[in-house]
Amino acid sequence: MLISVLLVIAGCAEQGPELRPSTPPAPTVTPSITEQFLIGQVGEKYFREHYELVTEEAVSPDLLKATYSYSYEPYVKDYQFTLLLDLKKQQLSDEEVSVVLLEPQAFKLRPEEAIEIAVAQGIESTTKSYSVDLAFDRMTHNRFAWAVTNPEGNVGKIYRIVLDVEGGEVYVREVLGVDKAH
Repeated sequence: MLISVLLVIAGCAEQGPELRPSTPPAPTVTPSITEQFLIGQVGEKYFREHYELVTEEAVSPDLLKATYSYSYEPYVKDYQFTLLLDLKKQQLSDEEVSVVLLEPQAFKLRPEEAIEIAVAQGIESTTKSYSVDLAFDRMTHNRFAWAVTNPEGNVGKIYRIVLDVEGGEVYVREVLGVDKAH
């Protein structure tokens, strides 16, 4: 009788469930306050595709400073900007740190198309040689823009046109003036 009881116990041990340590659930990530602010401006999908938090710190109890990296391949890679968020007002601080993209923007216009628009808007080059650079500042209403420049610099002629990368809206037409120093 003793032998049969041991066999039953041994048999149960072999067929029982295998005990493994339980895996804790993945922690829920709560977006930072500056992240929540930017998501409110540009939308969550656009934010997740183009923004990445670099640093965030409290400057005072009512002021957060955060640096983000913005990318929109292939045109923009790791453009860093810093914002100051006023927690009482739930808006950017009046103290400007850098220009911040606060609305979604698509790069619908390629640099070649920007040149075509600039030519249609009156930029002239006898060599048909233009340079195209990316601009982003107050002049472009805090949006990315193509700056098409005629490197010949003809006095009295349009030598630079700055236009929105999404819709082609012209922000600036610059005419080369006479240098008064000479």
